[in-house]
Amino acid sequence: SCPNWGNRRAASFAMTNGDRTHFYGLGGYGQPSSNPKDNGYKMDYATESPSTLPSNANLSISRRAGAPYVNNSHGYMAGGGAWPSDQRSNVDKIHFNSETTSRIPGANLPNEVSNNHGTSESSAGYSFGGVRSGSFYSYLYKTTFATDTSANNPASLPAVNSKITTMGNPTDAYLV
Repeated sequence: SCPNWGNRRAASFAMTNGDRTHFYGLGGYGQPSSNPKDNGYKMDYATESPSTLPSNANLSISRRAGAPYVNNSHGYMAGGGAWPSDQRSNVDKIHFNSETTSRIPGANLPNEVSNNHGTSESSAGYSFGGVRSGSFYSYLYKTTFATDTSANNPASLPAVNSKITTMGNPTDAYLV
């Protein structure tokens, strides 16, 4: 378990930094309660040693079950909430070099959503699916890294979904 954390944490915004040396986990929920969290940790891949991130890396609001995506220098945490009653459109951005996180209001998702999932390529991150007000959706949102803005993508998932896994390579995204 990570320092100063409960025994378990679930539904965190999980990501690997751009140079692939550290794993980051922010938010989520777990012990000692099921309330969403705002803090985070990182693990050094070389030593497999976890550590707690400084408080200036905390999410702008406690939440879980949203879409993480990354570019070489930043990680983004989009949507999430305290499902089923609280969904968010917030997008936060962590600067991997300084380990500071800030809210990016101009990048807010067009709708509040949780249980959405994300993947990224070099210029943008994508949020897929999710739950809003207890209903499942086929949303597809794009966050453009150069401008830190988000928008509806004209395409949507072929079916509503919130329990998907995303992965990708430099040219394609896969949803399972």
